[in-house]
Amino acid sequence: MSQLLDLRLLRYFIAVAEEGNVGRAAQRLCISQSPLSRQIKELEQRLGLVLFERVRQRLLLTATGHAFLEEARGMLAHAAQVEQRARRWAQADEGSLMIGFVEAAIFSDFLSRSLQRLRADYPAVQVELRAMRSAPQCEAIRRRELDLGLVYNPPPVDDAELTSNPIVTERLLLALPAGHPLQQCRTIRPQDLDRAAWIALPRRQNVAARERFLASCRQAGFEPDIRHEAAEVLTVLGLVSAGMGLALVQEGVASMTQFPRVVFRPLDWFPASVAVHLVYRRGSSELLLKRFLDVIEMVAG
Repeated sequence: MSQLLDLRLLRYFIAVAEEGNVGRAAQRLCISQSPLSRQIKELEQRLGLVLFERVRQRLLLTATGHAFLEEARGMLAHAAQVEQRARRWAQADEGSLMIGFVEAAIFSDFLSRSLQRLRADYPAVQVELRAMRSAPQCEAIRRRELDLGLVYNPPPVDDAELTSNPIVTERLLLALPAGHPLQQCRTIRPQDLDRAAWIALPRRQNVAARERFLASCRQAGFEPDIRHEAAEVLTVLGLVSAGMGLALVQEGVASMTQFPRVVFRPLDWFPASVAVHLVYRRGSSELLLKRFLDVIEMVAG
């Protein structure tokens, strides 16, 4: 089968068909006449078709030959396109990227600005985004189902397959319902939040993150009374808007959302923040990935 699709044989056939003469076709191809004649006969035998009629030292295409000529030209044109596209891939001008992300990456506008810059510089590059938690992202990168991940929790520094680096860190803001007594306070103190009703990440979803939150609150000098749990930031804001409790959200949420009846206040004394890390395969040689990493780091500063 591979010999039937040999591009060299197709070029030979097209040259003979266009010249109508083996001698002129051989000169055009810079080969000897006898080998060219043998190649054409071999092609006909392998296909089981009569492509030419021999009339007075001329080779005339049969009806089948005319049909095969169109197919052969199409195959060569497609092969040229494939070669050209492969060259663009090698130069990272075209290709695809599979990117995983956590919620914080969306609300921090560095991802959207990075994708805009990539689209401007490499318009033929296709990007697929997948919303995933940190651990599944890392496993997907190991399995080569993702090229890059944007995670909260990076792999260990001594991980043999993956490497990571922090790309953006955002402070946390206090989200409180409009009309809450603390809205009128010029400065919100730790004791103002002690024993207040709070909305927090579900313990069953991420025990470590929940414990870090509680430890940060105690370190700051207050004990939250967690009344409700929610994993998605929009759900959290919905509960805050309904007056169900207070919450801490990343600064980017306040700048990118206009949630009704939610007020944001800074807590300069609060020790916690949200960090997003880039994760990718250690030692990756893919040029397109390297260029996108450069774009992200440049945009994120």
